[in-house]
Amino acid sequence: MTVTYAGFWKRFAAVIIDNIIILVVVLSVIIFIGFVLDPEAFSAFSTFLEQDEDDGVLSVVCVLIYWIYSAAMESSPLQATFGKMALRIKVTDVNGACVGFAVASGRYFGKLIPFRRCDCAIHGEEAGTARHDG
Repeated sequence: MTVTYAGFWKRFAAVIIDNIIILVVVLSVIIFIGFVLDPEAFSAFSTFLEQDEDDGVLSVVCVLIYWIYSAAMESSPLQATFGKMALRIKVTDVNGACVGFAVASGRYFGKLIPFRRCDCAIHGEEAGTARHDG
């Protein structure tokens, strides 16, 4: 199987699509909790968001949500997040096979390393994975 790596702009567009999807889902859950289930919980959550000292907690929650979404989708038979699927990008190992949850998790956390060695991002190289056009 010949692997054709997806280019930077195609991967960037997939990330934008994924971020929009996650934002819509998270905001929908917050609104559902606030208006349907428990207005007091919504008020407490709003107060929590307004506190400056809790920014770190919110950041960790966002990282965890995105990690679970990315790793679960990329290790599924779909081999891609919704953003990657929209642009026909698949995440595979170097032989074109589906990756497991642990490898997909390694890819996600490797993305947090802010440097690249070549055209193939370091998180792909270190995890032994490839992002390619499907």
